[in-house]
Amino acid sequence: MRTLILFDTECPLIEKMTFSFQEEYCLFSLAALSSFEQTLQERMTRKGLIATVLSSAWFINESAQILRERYLRWIAEIPEQIQSDGKNFKELFAIDGQASLWWLSLVAEKNPYKSESFNQLAQLDAVVKTIEINQMTRVIVFGGSSKFNRALSVYCRRQKIGWQNHKADAARKKGWKRLFREFSGAFFLKHLLHLFVFSSIFLLRSLKIKNILHRSQRKAATPGDLLIMTCYPSLDLTAAEAGMYRNKFFSSIQESLENQRQNVTWLAQYVPNNTTSFPKAFDYVKRFITDGHRIFFLEEAHSWRLHLRTILKLIGFGLKFRRLEKQIEKLHAWKGYGFYPLLRDDWYSSFAGTTGYLGMIYYALFQNHLKNIVTRQCLYLAELHAWEKALLLARDAVCPQMKCLGYQSGTVSRMTFNYFNDPREIHDQNRFPFPKPEIILCNGRLPYRYFRESGWKDEELKIVEATRYCYLKKYLNEGVPGKRSVVLIACSISPEESSSIGKFVYEAYRDDPQTEIWLKPHPFLPIEKLIEAMGVTQNGIPFKIKYDPIEELLREAKVVVVGESGVSIEALALGCEVMIVNGAEWINMSPLKDVRSSIVHTVNTPDELKSKISAILGKPYNAIYHKVEAVKIIDEFFYLNSATDEPRIFLEVMGVASSQKYQPEPEHAKAGL
Repeated sequence: MRTLILFDTECPLIEKMTFSFQEEYCLFSLAALSSFEQTLQERMTRKGLIATVLSSAWFINESAQILRERYLRWIAEIPEQIQSDGKNFKELFAIDGQASLWWLSLVAEKNPYKSESFNQLAQLDAVVKTIEINQMTRVIVFGGSSKFNRALSVYCRRQKIGWQNHKADAARKKGWKRLFREFSGAFFLKHLLHLFVFSSIFLLRSLKIKNILHRSQRKAATPGDLLIMTCYPSLDLTAAEAGMYRNKFFSSIQESLENQRQNVTWLAQYVPNNTTSFPKAFDYVKRFITDGHRIFFLEEAHSWRLHLRTILKLIGFGLKFRRLEKQIEKLHAWKGYGFYPLLRDDWYSSFAGTTGYLGMIYYALFQNHLKNIVTRQCLYLAELHAWEKALLLARDAVCPQMKCLGYQSGTVSRMTFNYFNDPREIHDQNRFPFPKPEIILCNGRLPYRYFRESGWKDEELKIVEATRYCYLKKYLNEGVPGKRSVVLIACSISPEESSSIGKFVYEAYRDDPQTEIWLKPHPFLPIEKLIEAMGVTQNGIPFKIKYDPIEELLREAKVVVVGESGVSIEALALGCEVMIVNGAEWINMSPLKDVRSSIVHTVNTPDELKSKISAILGKPYNAIYHKVEAVKIIDEFFYLNSATDEPRIFLEVMGVASSQKYQPEPEHAKAGL
């Protein structure tokens, strides 16, 4: 007989278990707990028991890789597989004649940073394969997500596998927010309650923004203007103190447009961050408007009437969704196991909760603005989020003559599913087709190829300058003079990924105060939220928390531990070796996941991480060799025009004259330039 023991925390209950000499035990951790695994294995071995530690992180990441294509195809097929009254799912949830709530849902967006669904699906798949390959007869769980445990328990019952869940002890260690998210009873009421709280906060903040700006005298947009959609405050604070608006995401483009006397109208949505408080951010806005900038906020079009109308319509959608739920649940079954519990919250949030509310509100707010802001074309940062689809659907409904350009400005990982679709989804021309811009501007050859794999046509893609990363040319040309023996943890915007990587490094260095480790939180991820997600106190972390600009930290650090963030590519240019983690708690999302290089390292355990970092810190820094390796990798990700800092291709695509005609560099000419 074989028993699988699953755990995601250092649970003392495991040590109090009564073990049988008639069984073999396999230890499968759902978190970075190598020291606990080793201690538990040693104690069991001393008792004469057979105990094996499984490479859970490796198994989970292998499952994620294998499931990728199937998951994209499965999402694409769902709308046609759900039918009622002669209508498919997109038609059943039509907001109006132009837009379907399907495209604004978490399920269709597939964003791994807005939902844990795929991450938990990879964990479930890995555990099921482990059970089947090793012919397990019993499964014992300590901790774990209630959604994950529910899906696994159903599988075990159907396969007549013994099941024990020691969840009470683990539940006491979870915060009330986590417990609320995982609550499995009264789903409809739970999501309605969350909807009323969230939507009220969103409305009140919108009205506050509206009240702050309602007396601001702004020039009206003209048809010749370029409309740029952005988040705020993402700005150069030094320029802001001088009363000038400089957008961090579009800085070189903004400068070039101003040099060419191209009028720009900004449409912004407020996103809180660590660098600027709400009052200070809007003090800046009033100064920018006085200085002549045309800056409008999406929230200014909100109102009590729109809020109530959206809430009532969403409740109707929620009741319709509940009637279809059994049909939807049957679609969530692969190879003997079901996974609807993992996505159930996504479905309810999308069609009876906060995600559905936001999608419908964004669609309405964009329509209200586009009726008044009449411009020839719109530029926005493309990450294929639901709000972008709301923008495109609103454009199609209100001003179809306006050309939309989506700028893919960051890095793209193959595991960041919101960027990707099954080709059939992209080419579908039935009612409510996939909302697309006229062109996606890719900032390098690799993302260009990724989009082509998803079914985008050549004429819908164009490689332009990686304007957010043009400063890397300076470091690649000049080199980085020296390095300190410092390890930098660079967090992404995701608290789940960042806390998982943080705990992974903590597990490796919890008893090693000698190694200097810095933790850099993402500007849009509050440090308190990160510390809470890690499950430790700020005083208990052996890391120095740093708020300096990331470029300054990268110049000093010798090793960077990073996940999905584009910092992984910047780190290479600034002379760092990069560590990417195959985690059990959170899958490997790194854009460098498939890169084979001596300056990029993938690790599966905290011990392996510590060993590789020690080897790197112990050897001299070879700037010349590092630069050769870094250039090969960076050139695939980012197009850094060596001839000029002016984004000439970008300007040409937008129909704005540049200072001189640009000729593509030979090596890029065949890749969409």
